[in-house]
Amino acid sequence: MTRFFVRSFVMPIGVLALAACSFQRASVTPQVEQNVRSTVRDDVPTIEVSRADRKLARSAHRGRVHIFYNSLNRDQSEEQRRLAPDVTRYPGDMKYYGGPVMKSAKAYDLYVTTPSLPQCKTEKCWGNPEEFLQGLTGSPIAGLLKQYTGASADAYRYGSSLHIVDEDELDNVFYDNDIYVVLAAAYHKLKSHGYNTIYHIFLPPGSDTCFSFTQTCYSPERESTNLFCAYHSFVEFGSKLQIVYSVEPYQNYSEKVRGKEVRPCGVPRTPSGTNQLDNAMAASLGHESFEAFTDPGYPLGWYNATIPSEVADECETFYAVQPFSTGKWFWQLIYSNKIHGCSDNSP
Repeated sequence: MTRFFVRSFVMPIGVLALAACSFQRASVTPQVEQNVRSTVRDDVPTIEVSRADRKLARSAHRGRVHIFYNSLNRDQSEEQRRLAPDVTRYPGDMKYYGGPVMKSAKAYDLYVTTPSLPQCKTEKCWGNPEEFLQGLTGSPIAGLLKQYTGASADAYRYGSSLHIVDEDELDNVFYDNDIYVVLAAAYHKLKSHGYNTIYHIFLPPGSDTCFSFTQTCYSPERESTNLFCAYHSFVEFGSKLQIVYSVEPYQNYSEKVRGKEVRPCGVPRTPSGTNQLDNAMAASLGHESFEAFTDPGYPLGWYNATIPSEVADECETFYAVQPFSTGKWFWQLIYSNKIHGCSDNSP
């Protein structure tokens, strides 16, 4: 199944029987790094999932899901492969389909732990997502959003973080309802929702996440279902309460494919002045953030039906060192209609 089929038919997700890949997985080695630039705090509020959270989660209706495929399952058309050396040119710009966009957004990071996976309570496990989001505000690449949302580069800000403990989650696999429980707990604490809020759910190293009743997963230790690195979506609790969110599993794992170590959710290299864990985090968090800003709900916002893709998809194999006020990250470019190609700034 190619990325184009899943991207095109996103609601609802049915049972997907994924064919086994042609390689044999020898090992999966999570590598949690402490970044020297980390400003990890001990004052991230901790909240435990309550009965009220579980009740609200049961009213959830999921919207469209947009998957960021890992490099072992990423497919490219012949046209993309032919144009890849040029780095910038693709067969079509983004088109606006009339759906909502996020004209401003405050981002909240949700660090999840369970009794079986309790090790990560702050950002240190994932590579400084708070600094990444703080630095994104006002950055040149955030300025690129104006052509899609009409908003300035400083309209997208980091809000705060929560450590969320789910004592009833005894498995290491997070399914749809487990994600909704986390979102419900965050909403009950922060009271923020709608198209000016985005929640980023960071799942602990060692955990998997799958769409319920499918074999479509982030599952590093199980090759037949290991399809994606992250995704963004929206959910409605009841009939009026709408929440935009992304799911960010641990990105910096490695595995051996035909005797060679690869990082399916990492980046191709680690330039001087950047950090491997930071870059892996930024690759998925930046990708999902920009796509949520420009296509958060229903109907479609900005989309390219020719590929089909959102604004980050067309550029997911092209990277650049992007210096923010909070540090440097080596992550992907974003598609710009103004230059008809991939860019790291607003022209």
